[in-house]
Amino acid sequence: MDPKRLIFRLVPKTDEECWELRDEIEDSIIGAGKTLGLKVVAEGVETKAHADLLRRLGRYYLQGYAFARPMSAESLQSWLRERDSQGN
Repeated sequence: MDPKRLIFRLVPKTDEECWELRDEIEDSIIGAGKTLGLKVVAEGVETKAHADLLRRLGRYYLQGYAFARPMSAESLQSWLRERDSQGN
């Protein structure tokens, strides 16, 4: 296989191809983690829609602004207590 050809085939030509490639890479990483028995964490989840998509793909550990902004350990304890009291 010609390495140059491989490189050019991996470069998306349109925004849509870029998103499709990203989705394929994401699916592959999740699949590899499951196969190896690893717990895969998705970082940078910014919207509820993205969180829902990742949950459907089988990723159970999500982190990002869709849930909360970065906080100190003390703030995290309070935040978790508040979420538990709300049934989240």
